[in-house]
Amino acid sequence: TELLDAALSPDASRLAFVQEDETRHMASLIVFDVASRATERILESGDVYDVSWSPNSRQIAYVSKVNRDAKPELCIVDLRTKKSKVVLRGEYYTMTNQPWSPDGNQLVYDSIRKQGDLPTIMIYDFTSTMSQELVTPGGLATWSPNGDQIAYVTLDQDKVAAMHLISPDGHQKATVLQDAGHRNDAIASTPLWSP
Repeated sequence: TELLDAALSPDASRLAFVQEDETRHMASLIVFDVASRATERILESGDVYDVSWSPNSRQIAYVSKVNRDAKPELCIVDLRTKKSKVVLRGEYYTMTNQPWSPDGNQLVYDSIRKQGDLPTIMIYDFTSTMSQELVTPGGLATWSPNGDQIAYVTLDQDKVAAMHLISPDGHQKATVLQDAGHRNDAIASTPLWSP
């Protein structure tokens, strides 16, 4: 058994994590209540990863595969009802630790449509239930605390990273750090915002 993808809820009351059972080829999303120290299995699937809490601490976004060979699905689980719904399916999805917009109305994620494609940053809108392409190439996208910008990383052909900012509508772009190091360097990891 292996524990992965731990994420603390915004209200700091619960910790979500993935527990992998390699012998059964299954993964479980577990929520640990900090005060009561109780754990609850929320769901089980062939694979669960990229766990992230909604700003109100009531939902968790995650990527799931029914089995290791299946196409990924971007899902949301409501922790009050324990009901999970598939938001998107059919591409390769990844999310960082801050994919939710601060108001909880949108989710930013990376998408690769087919092997060999460059990653595309997409925004899913819960109201319209539509996704829109924000920028290609790009990955490791995170919302700013006030929601007016998204930071993301690009890699050139030599795997040298650069960090950029983009507005959620895609109209304003700026490179804030060029030649930020190689992919394996710490600077080339997910951008983090101060509160």
